Amino acid sequence: MRHFFFQISQKIKQLGQIRPDRQTLLWSATWPRKIQNLANALCKQDPIHISVGTDGQQAAATVEQFVRVVSRGEKYDVAKSLLKKWSNEGKNCFIFCETKRECDNLEWYLKKDGLRVVATHGDKGQSDRDWALKQFKDRQIQGLISTQMLSRGIDCKDIACVLNYDCARTIDDYIHKVGRVGRAGATGFAYTLLTDQDYAMANLIWKCMEQNGDEVPADLRRLALNREIFETILIFLFNIKKKLYLKCMCVELCLKCVCRNCVEIYVLNQCVCKFHKKKKKL
Repeated sequence: MRHFFFQISQKIKQLGQIRPDRQTLLWSATWPRKIQNLANALCKQDPIHISVGTDGQQAAATVEQFVRVVSRGEKYDVAKSLLKKWSNEGKNCFIFCETKRECDNLEWYLKKDGLRVVATHGDKGQSDRDWALKQFKDRQIQGLISTQMLSRGIDCKDIACVLNYDCARTIDDYIHKVGRVGRAGATGFAYTLLTDQDYAMANLIWKCMEQNGDEVPADLRRLALNREIFETILIFLFNIKKKLYLKCMCVELCLKCVCRNCVEIYVLNQCVCKFHKKKKKL
């Protein structure tokens, strides 16, 4: 993605060699800080900014959001029951996974259980991706499984719902995925499955749902509050390390990767850091 952005920015900068009385229009589906800096560098004068919708991190008002917190073991069964229910109602669905392997695995299991789905991602050939999208548009399949590849830049109308089988890593990705429905005045809904490992996104999704007036489930509130408690523990551990001058890498790694297992180990007053052969106690 970074390489793609670099190539695009280099091409746009070449516009500076065009005659000085030119008029430049820059279209962007999103307006992050990088795009803003690029626009300001491209325009010789202060550009006029015309925005359709909101610039903030807010999902479309035509999309109804649902969130369910499940365990890893029951996530597939929940997704399967939802897809079967929507299939009986005649609704088609975009299904988003985080990895290509997960897309292929989910396709295999759902097909085995009798659901008409196809997986598409960056490892598929262009002809295979076009065929999968055509099958979805022609209602030959009920679900199209993909990575973030289908979250942006794909023109596909009349999508009834979105299922986030894996939680997005950023709130921007989440908004783009749920925004596949509710386009051009249409309405739809997005269903997101969260596990305890997705606590980092819980608070952001909570705020996004509140902005749209959607009901926030109690499990999502609990998951978001757990993250706040978790961050408090991290600060506490960091202060302990400063006071005791422990020569251990665990706390530094904990603060960088926000690893729940690492913190739970510290709460138990044990250090099993891979940089140590023996256990140490605080």
